[in-house]
Amino acid sequence: MRAIPFAAGWRRLWRGRAPARLAACDSGSAAVEFALLLPAVLLPLFIGITEVGRLVFHHHVVEKSIRDTARFLARTPDPRATADVDAAKTLALHGTLDSSAPLLLPYWSSPGSVQVTVTDIDNTTGDFRGPGTLMTVRVTATVPFSSGVLNLIGMSNSFTFSVSHEERHIGQ
Repeated sequence: MRAIPFAAGWRRLWRGRAPARLAACDSGSAAVEFALLLPAVLLPLFIGITEVGRLVFHHHVVEKSIRDTARFLARTPDPRATADVDAAKTLALHGTLDSSAPLLLPYWSSPGSVQVTVTDIDNTTGDFRGPGTLMTVRVTATVPFSSGVLNLIGMSNSFTFSVSHEERHIGQ
């Protein structure tokens, strides 16, 4: 069998009835329709996965911040002192005691969203090791989740994180 040069073989393919047969063939139409619809199906899926990832990450940031704030207050001499509570709220929002540091989450800036509760527990019966009165520190935060994509579809601030952590006061 003799080899046909590429250009000559291409010309033979298009000679005669080949273009008409190609136009009448619908064997690849399903693949073309799939290729056209695939981005319309995958784009919302990828955006949804990204938003759920952001939601989980921001919840983790709030949870870690509240846990650190409760630990900070549990180690202060008096967790009811106004200066210590204000410092704890700054710690919760900024991740440091310096209020000029950037916020941990840009939409979480209200110190009023962080509540501190100190509870006295009667230990005169000696149920727990320690003094007659034990203190626990509970820090709670309520933070609305803000998302650019959710705002576009009319679901602004539709998720709210409520995170709390409790520690026994041990002082310094």
